[in-house]
Amino acid sequence: MIAGVRADAEPESAERRGDLAAEAADLAYHLLVLLQATGVELGDVAAELGRRHRGAGGSPS
Repeated sequence: MIAGVRADAEPESAERRGDLAAEAADLAYHLLVLLQATGVELGDVAAELGRRHRGAGGSPS
């Protein structure tokens, strides 16, 4: 469980969605900082995700 997401909140509650959105924003921010610091382009990440999607038997969107 992510510490900032309340386990006692109803799964579909606005409070829980808000908590999850805040935690996702933190995660995305720190990921972008890491990518920038290491010189990895967001396009490289997108290409890797596409490769994995195709490799899993799916078709790219």
